[in-house]
Amino acid sequence: MRKLFFIAFVFLLVSCDKNKNEWQLQGKITDALTGNAMSSVPVKVEVKRMVSGVYNDVIETAATTTSEANGHYEVKWDRDNISYLRVTAQEDLYFDAIVEIGPDNLNPGEFYTQNLKLTPRSDVEVLLGSSDIGADVKVTFYSTDPYCTCDDEGTWRVLGNQDTTIHCMTSGGKWMKYKIDATGSNGTFTHWDSLYCAPFVTTPFTYIY
Repeated sequence: MRKLFFIAFVFLLVSCDKNKNEWQLQGKITDALTGNAMSSVPVKVEVKRMVSGVYNDVIETAATTTSEANGHYEVKWDRDNISYLRVTAQEDLYFDAIVEIGPDNLNPGEFYTQNLKLTPRSDVEVLLGSSDIGADVKVTFYSTDPYCTCDDEGTWRVLGNQDTTIHCMTSGGKWMKYKIDATGSNGTFTHWDSLYCAPFVTTPFTYIY
């Protein structure tokens, strides 16, 4: 019996010592809109390592994994000196979830918990135009969404008898505020409204003066 206890004790010591040579990360991946757990999502850990006593500025992949049915993920990799760490979850039709973690927050052999939320994407197709040669038509999108590209140019504009099509994207399941300013032979028109951007589909927006 004593021999069995001794073997178990030695095994425990070896396991603990092995874990001390690992960095460990875990968390749960969810849909940012619904809160539902997401399974089979690829997860990647990237780091900047010390090379020959100097921290390298090259970002390298340290480990990869995928989330389980309940959204949980775990990843381990060999312990080394790192100056930078980020974890990324990627899924089709979602914006990447990217989180930077300070290396000082990690303890060897202990799991650091970092949950990740993936934001569903909505594509937007804007058609703006006029049949009036004297027209000046503008549309301005207003958004605080960090993923929104529809407001990158500030104001989209067409002059005269022409049209333009703009492709942009934003977080799905949200309303995006916009303003239309148009002048021409039909008079001056100003209109405020909001566009609902459904997730995973292309939302059309059309204004013809």
